Amino acid sequence: MPLPKQGKDHSNIKGYRIITMQNTYGKILEKIVAKRLANYLERKKLLPDGLGSYRPGTDTCTNTAVLAVDVVEGFQTKEETAMAAIDLEDAYNRVDYGKLMDLLMEMDVDPWLIQWISEALFERKVVLRSG
Repeated sequence: MPLPKQGKDHSNIKGYRIITMQNTYGKILEKIVAKRLANYLERKKLLPDGLGSYRPGTDTCTNTAVLAVDVVEGFQTKEETAMAAIDLEDAYNRVDYGKLMDLLMEMDVDPWLIQWISEALFERKVVLRSG
């Protein structure tokens, strides 16, 4: 179901938020694969310590807490602390899938997971009918 975004051009698909009902079995399998990948990355310590959200026992507040600690430590040691905030519009839909697959292989992720993720990303079809 397309929902109009406020202040956007509604003659263009980007002017809508799309709400869909996905295949339940596909959603369950996605969650299993995501959990296996997350467990692997945690076990191999391949994620930065300051990364919160989507990790067991953390949330997005973790990112803010890490920044606050860095700032306080900078004040105490009389060092400057710089921060950049970047809003990457539609970032997840702009990932280079080939580079992602290469990175997963470099990280020695289970080939079954890489294959599943690759097929899910490269062969997924989405159709929107409106009206």
